Amino acid sequence: MKLLVLRIFSHSERYDKMKEIHCKNGDKSIYAIYNPDLESEYRYTEKDQLLEIKGHETYIPGILMKTLQAVDICLKLFDFDVLVRSNVSTIINSDVLEEKLSKYDISGMFYAGTKITITEKNPIYGITDNNFHIYNGFEMAPGTSIILSNELCKHLVLNANKLDYKLIDDVSIATYIKSLDITFNLDMERHKILFDLKRLTREQLINGTKTALLYPFHRFRTDNDYDITNMELYYKTRDLILTSNNCVDL
Repeated sequence: MKLLVLRIFSHSERYDKMKEIHCKNGDKSIYAIYNPDLESEYRYTEKDQLLEIKGHETYIPGILMKTLQAVDICLKLFDFDVLVRSNVSTIINSDVLEEKLSKYDISGMFYAGTKITITEKNPIYGITDNNFHIYNGFEMAPGTSIILSNELCKHLVLNANKLDYKLIDDVSIATYIKSLDITFNLDMERHKILFDLKRLTREQLINGTKTALLYPFHRFRTDNDYDITNMELYYKTRDLILTSNNCVDL
């Protein structure tokens, strides 16, 4: 199985640092970003794993537009069976993900991810009092972990004009996929960080990292400076666990 990870990216001090940490620790993702100064439609720099697309960064509809444009370009540039649309604050354990996906037929219109259910009004999704009843109980894969087969990627690109650009990208994609009667194939559980890794004891840090290694997705997103520290600690502890037979010296 050929797995491609596409991370939707934008420049900021924190996101640039997260990208640096990922890449330094062996992450092979493609990082998609808008660059209004490009002379061509796009530019991919393999050394930096950076896919620059001509355009301006916006929240809505920009993230959805960038996602679909990046998927289209990835179809042209890369050979893959499954594409994972994620972000820069999520750890992806590719081996665990591939093992889980190997149990399913991904040759057709396959859609999966970490399942979430919309149960509360959330204006960042473009959901208002007037249309909340449509989305109450709606199941979808969030932007951390949208898993799409190659065939479904092609379908989304060909039908990009049918998506709702008033919604954030993950909701819009999920809504369109649901209209096709495509089943949400499996729930890829995400390990949730419920504590601050910086304040853990050595034993708690090791045990927490061991637990995270069992999951395909592990997110660092609290919008504070601990995220960077925690991500660095996670990778350091992961590598020591994998290379030292669990005898970890931090």
